Amino acid sequence: MNKIILTIIVLPALLSFAFAASDSPDANTFEPQAGFIQVYSKTLEFNDIDGSVFVHQSYNIYTENGEKVKTVPASFAPQLVRLAPGRYVVQCSGGDEKNVKINVLIKKGQITSVDQKISE
Repeated sequence: MNKIILTIIVLPALLSFAFAASDSPDANTFEPQAGFIQVYSKTLEFNDIDGSVFVHQSYNIYTENGEKVKTVPASFAPQLVRLAPGRYVVQCSGGDEKNVKINVLIKKGQITSVDQKISE
């Protein structure tokens, strides 16, 4: 019963975040001065009558000064997020409800990949 309720209530909410407008680049919006980040955050498993669904947790991106730049919503696959070149801090939820902070450098025209598991 709990699994069905979880699926009915939580999964549609996560799907709405996953399919919301994102900063994924396409041919019409590519900015040559931008860089990109792709964070492989921890996944949460949701059981459904058809099997398990894995969703990457949301995370926040901050400037080095602590100003919030973006919240990246939960999604089925790691999102490619456009950022201005520079240094940032990615904050993800870790195990035991602790937050993990990862320092990253975004370079013009490059994709910076971050695996949360390596950073813990």
